Amino acid sequence: MKKRMSPENKTSNKWLKDLLIIVLTIGVEKILDALFKIELPRVIFLLVICFIIGKSLCVIFRQVVLVIRDHRKYRISLSELSAKFKKEKVKENEENNIYVSYLRKRNRRVKLVFMHVVLAVASIGVLCALNPQNAKAMREGLKVFLEESTGEEKPKENTKNEEKSVKSRAQGDNNQEKTKADYGAEAHGNKRLETVSERQKKPVDYEFILLDAEKKPLVDTEVYEQVYFNQKEGNQKEDISQLIEKFIRETLETKRKSIEWDGFSNDIIHTPASCEQMQKELEKEISKYKNEIYLDEWQLVAPTSDQLDEIMNARNYLNTIIINGKQGHYFLWWRLANDNQRYAQQYEIQTNNKDAVFYHYTMSIYCCMEALKYDISGIEYDTIFRYMITRYEDIARDESIVDEEDKIAAKYVAEYLKDNYEE
Repeated sequence: MKKRMSPENKTSNKWLKDLLIIVLTIGVEKILDALFKIELPRVIFLLVICFIIGKSLCVIFRQVVLVIRDHRKYRISLSELSAKFKKEKVKENEENNIYVSYLRKRNRRVKLVFMHVVLAVASIGVLCALNPQNAKAMREGLKVFLEESTGEEKPKENTKNEEKSVKSRAQGDNNQEKTKADYGAEAHGNKRLETVSERQKKPVDYEFILLDAEKKPLVDTEVYEQVYFNQKEGNQKEDISQLIEKFIRETLETKRKSIEWDGFSNDIIHTPASCEQMQKELEKEISKYKNEIYLDEWQLVAPTSDQLDEIMNARNYLNTIIINGKQGHYFLWWRLANDNQRYAQQYEIQTNNKDAVFYHYTMSIYCCMEALKYDISGIEYDTIFRYMITRYEDIARDESIVDEEDKIAAKYVAEYLKDNYEE
């Protein structure tokens, strides 16, 4: 004859089964992650969380119902039993006492509810920690769903950046009847802040999200005079030829020495090697999400401009360090030239922000000039020199969105360098 299982054993076994299900679920997720090196598929991720929440809610609801049922069942005699329990100080191990039995059941059910709440929160927390991109996508999706289901509209004052971006696009487009599909392929501005009502395709050249699409950076006066050879001061074109020749002569004759970082002991946060590692991680993220088809999905997972800012700030800081009379490194300046070019291209592709485009192309040229001042090989010099001329040409292009005055200044320098110095 089979022994009848006590309620305590039933509860314990049920708890172990639930725990086993959660452990197996997380184990499957880890196996998938190890095999395919990808996030848990979002459908599975959502189903797992729905199961955890649904299971916990069922248990909680059932226990609440049982507590209410028992309270109604014993409510007539509970007051008398309670008084008797306190007066006679009946021990809790007295099995026949209805009041003691009621209290035990109630306490056990409250404990069970509490344990399921803790288990659900802990399980969902682990899943979200293992799948941060899925968690972010789910959070954004729920936010959009709640806004649509409640009929709420986004505040008109979303951000000043968004208003300026929309205004700029409206002024630059005479065709006011453009469809949303066409707009999705050609629109400019801060895409991160837009809610896409119709699914827009992601432009293929988008690499990262610009967190400050409407910033208006100003080129430092000394930098402008060095890059454009004092043309802003009203100098005649004929006069700058001597300044260009002086710059070329100085880069060829006066050579800076780069700091040798290999094997150098220091206590700074970043080194050129760590900057390269951060660069590789950024490139990996860009490549990972480059083939996202829809803009709204790309916005949820794509890297952001602050990651590039961190790399550039580290390289700029390293170039200020002086050790044994040596300062910075030519390769850091060369990398910064590339970083600024990437920034300029993304602003040109994603926005109508001519100030940011001009600033980053100018800084790219400036960084090339600084790199040329170091003691480098002839091949490296020629490579950086040609790259610098191409950045002047980027500014001078007919389709460039920078001011005409700056286009003319860049065009003249590019032509002079190509005619007199490029092999």
